[in-house]
Amino acid sequence: MKNIRNKIAQRKQIFKARPGISLVEVIMVLGISSMMIGGALVWFDTRKNSDFYDQMRQLESRIREVQSENTTSIVPGYDKSSLSACNQLDRTGCVLESGEEVYGTAVSMLVNAAGVGSPQLKIWYLKKNKPVGTPLQAETIDDYSVSTVDLPATVRFEGYKVFPPTGANLSCAAPAALNGYRNLPYKASDPVAAGEASITAAGSETLMVFRRTTGGYNAFNNPGGSVDIEPTTVAGVPRQRPYWNSTALPIISNPAWRGNYDDSSYQYSPNPDPANLTESQGRLNSQPCAVLWRFGSVERKAGAPTEPRFTAEINFNLADGTTTLVTR
Repeated sequence: MKNIRNKIAQRKQIFKARPGISLVEVIMVLGISSMMIGGALVWFDTRKNSDFYDQMRQLESRIREVQSENTTSIVPGYDKSSLSACNQLDRTGCVLESGEEVYGTAVSMLVNAAGVGSPQLKIWYLKKNKPVGTPLQAETIDDYSVSTVDLPATVRFEGYKVFPPTGANLSCAAPAALNGYRNLPYKASDPVAAGEASITAAGSETLMVFRRTTGGYNAFNNPGGSVDIEPTTVAGVPRQRPYWNSTALPIISNPAWRGNYDDSSYQYSPNPDPANLTESQGRLNSQPCAVLWRFGSVERKAGAPTEPRFTAEINFNLADGTTTLVTR
């Protein structure tokens, strides 16, 4: 009997000494794991947000760099060394021939297809061709160099908006809500606030030109197609300007660059079509009040497949000559 009691006591001791995990410990481990996983998800989400806006700031910086290139004494987009052809007296081999000069620099973007990222920023370098004919007549504008910058695959160019002059005088007196074209309705679905046209069709190109002589801007767009600067002929009519085309804005095949006697396409008399914006009534067709470039992440919002998770805009304010990045 005594031996049986001793064996029972030994078994109790063994059972008590056996290692294990209590329910409280399990709950503590699960709680800590949940906190770690939640923290990691927040970190990844914050990192995505930070990466997107860093990419947009880099894009803004590149656009500003292109804009500033036309203020230097060199030929933008060309060899800057003292031995380059453009720095020689005879300029043999230079992209600018005798009688030509730098007109400005420009940037353009094509709207991405749905669900596709990796947009390209195209950089243009423009020149004024020498006057031709007898007597000499106004020069035309041409590009002498074009390059591209690839944006990350996580970024999508959603579309753009064009804000034309409004009112009887076709001026850029913006509604108070727009704060002088500094606070623009950025969504394609936003109500029309100042007669703007929203272009979202894939393949549509928007071109912003930074003019060298005046510091002014020109803007051209082609919904559903790319912008062409090279002088061409359309329906038998010479076209020496990028094509301006929109279903919401006037359709003009040859909008002026400068709007004075040295522009061969300048119109001195009002256009008989009242639906068209005319140079004699207000701003040039190629000088709307503002253009807004809309960017978004390829990643969409949960439950809203048409809305990007992260958004940003570049606002070209032609009314006051500024370029601004807006992040949200």
